[in-house]
Amino acid sequence: RLLVGGIVGYSYSSGTIQNCINETDAVITIAAVSAANTYSATNYIAVGGICGYARGVDSGVAGLIDNCTNKANLSLNGSSKKGYYLGGAIGLSEMYLEELYNNGSVTYAGKAVTGFYIGGVVGAHKEWDAKTLRNTGEITYQGELSTGAAHAKGITVAATPSIGGAIGCLGADGADIHTVDDLQNNASIVLLPGNGTSKSDSYAFGGVIGVSTNFCIKNAKFLKKDGVAPSINITTYPFARGTGAAGTNATQNIAGVVA
Repeated sequence: RLLVGGIVGYSYSSGTIQNCINETDAVITIAAVSAANTYSATNYIAVGGICGYARGVDSGVAGLIDNCTNKANLSLNGSSKKGYYLGGAIGLSEMYLEELYNNGSVTYAGKAVTGFYIGGVVGAHKEWDAKTLRNTGEITYQGELSTGAAHAKGITVAATPSIGGAIGCLGADGADIHTVDDLQNNASIVLLPGNGTSKSDSYAFGGVIGVSTNFCIKNAKFLKKDGVAPSINITTYPFARGTGAAGTNATQNIAGVVA
């Protein structure tokens, strides 16, 4: 695993990250990430402007990340077969989240990967509630898209890659329904073609949330910034039909709030 954060790389259990700011003159760049390891529960890369991986525990005790702002631009250039979790504030979260703000751009460029989640504030969020997440940084993805698998932490999602203006992927195990409330994205999502052909037959792009399972979503907004409306821009993307039978249609989930 590679866990990178502007403030904390890896936060575990009932810890708290509070009142932290990653300033605008910081640029987090991870270049030429390459590994033969395949995507699994222990092989993945999580990058966030505040915290790379905010890990909860199975005992029911969760930590808190509260009132934190990222102003740094995040850039990840990958060619690994590992899964990627890239978020303006948090890459991969299993904690309570309150008042998180991202003002920096979030950019990925590279080859196809298996299991990719990118969000303006949080790449992927599992379990626990989250409230007041704001993104104003543009999200740019340039590269091939590959067929994904189950979430590294056990969440099976219907679409991957999943890219959202606030949260890339929301997922909770079991019967409990968790809530995310007061989410806002004011920035555009731009997808540029990479070299070669997409290998994905299922993907989700949302102005606020890419894909969600077992979560109640309240007050999610995809709004103008300085009078300019944000958008989801897909530029001549070579989406494939996947590896199934000839003629099988790709699942295309593109929406203003939740794909």
